[in-house]
Amino acid sequence: MKKTILQMLSAATLLAATAAPAMADVFHGANLDIETTSNYFIPVSSTGNSFTFTTAGPTYTPNGSYNPSGLKDAFIIKAHSGQALTGKMNFSLTAQYQTENAPQGPAAGEHSSGMTVGVDVLSPHCGMCGPYDADLLGSASVSASALSAGPSSGSWNLDSKTTDSVGTYDNLIAYMLHNYSLDPLYGSIGITSITFSFGTVAVPSPVPELPPVAMMGLGLAALALRVRYRKAKQK
Repeated sequence: MKKTILQMLSAATLLAATAAPAMADVFHGANLDIETTSNYFIPVSSTGNSFTFTTAGPTYTPNGSYNPSGLKDAFIIKAHSGQALTGKMNFSLTAQYQTENAPQGPAAGEHSSGMTVGVDVLSPHCGMCGPYDADLLGSASVSASALSAGPSSGSWNLDSKTTDSVGTYDNLIAYMLHNYSLDPLYGSIGITSITFSFGTVAVPSPVPELPPVAMMGLGLAALALRVRYRKAKQK
């Protein structure tokens, strides 16, 4: 019963994320397609099995108030016919940060900013299952931070390791969690572009079956040969 409820909630989450055309965008590559479930990531280009996205703007802008900075995004990956996903994935990203003093009051002293981005590669249990009804195949993550005596700005270029995975899969989910921090709580920080790369292998085409009429003909021929052999043996 609990598993059924979990599957329903997982499917509902996935449907809610992909139902509206404005909230989803399919990106076609050489051996696979990738679909975003958020209008925050905008597809830019693809080369082979690598896909680059830009973003709609700063991710985290607290404006003096503590707001939860844990953001989640999902990417649905589907292999083309004759191809299979291996579960191997890595990503690289560029992020920008800017720290500021409060608009009013004394200037703050030390300023800090930081971010952590992690991506889980998941194998869903069914075609409509979401990230909460899937098996974890591997994870990759990056993190960065900066410290200054006053307001500052800068950028980070980060590369993740490739996930370890075995097997072949028709479709996968790349589930992304990004966290940000600013101290003091003024300024902005977020991803400006990100590139995902996925592993694929060619799969052999299934051997076509003979039509029923041909199978019947082969069966009758085999019986005729058997009868002929027995008669020859008796003589």
